[in-house]
Amino acid sequence: MIPVIEVSFGMGAGSSGGVDEKKQQGSGEGMGFGAKAKPSAVIVIKGDQIQLLSLGRPGTLEKLMEKVPEIIDKIPKAEGRKGKTEK
Repeated sequence: MIPVIEVSFGMGAGSSGGVDEKKQQGSGEGMGFGAKAKPSAVIVIKGDQIQLLSLGRPGTLEKLMEKVPEIIDKIPKAEGRKGKTEK
């Protein structure tokens, strides 16, 4: 499984100045920056088949969860564990 993630960035800045009723001058500046990362899809590779499952559609998460046992079965199992000796 390969996750596909949408990343977006935004930035804004502004400044202003003026005079109030008491003839006092003032000014101000501001700046902001933001970022967002959102999972949008998962690429599932199974044998010779490649599927793109969009996470924005209803029911996609359920389809993905159905594939998890198959994917886990394909992960190579460790034949031995560290710290144990074989007889």
